[in-house]
Amino acid sequence: MSLWNDAACVGVSADLFTAAAEAGGRHTVTAAKAVCGRCPARPGCLAWAISADEPGVWAGLDQQERRRIRRGPRAYPRQPRAPL
Repeated sequence: MSLWNDAACVGVSADLFTAAAEAGGRHTVTAAKAVCGRCPARPGCLAWAISADEPGVWAGLDQQERRRIRRGPRAYPRQPRAPL
């Protein structure tokens, strides 16, 4: 059984998930992320998408979001520390 056999995106137009979708605006990206949100293949898809660095929406995350995950905790802004 392939990871992609049970994916929620099977049968959905690839245009919804491609880099063009990211350029298409928030509505298109939100629609793509909604499909991914109910997908049983999401964990495997995310692992593949992070390693492949493909543009577009994969596993419910856009390319920039996946790059932050790959870079690790330092990719996120630090929170100011409270004075002691």
